[in-house]
Amino acid sequence: MDPNKAVQELQQQHEAVRQRLIQGLPAVFNIPVDDVTDFNIDPDTGTQSGTLVSEGKAYTYALGNGVKKLELVETS
Repeated sequence: MDPNKAVQELQQQHEAVRQRLIQGLPAVFNIPVDDVTDFNIDPDTGTQSGTLVSEGKAYTYALGNGVKKLELVETS
């Protein structure tokens, strides 16, 4: 496979997951989600973690395996 095409496909998959998170996380955490700037999905456990932006504030989140955590990121 052409390396450029492979990178483009990965970028499209990444953007699709990001959009699903933007749409789905508000129902989980009961806050509006403007953007998801970082996310990881553990392939072994399926636990998701990352950083989301809500109304100009950044939060880290973790979700899965009985964990549901949202924490405001302190900014100075």
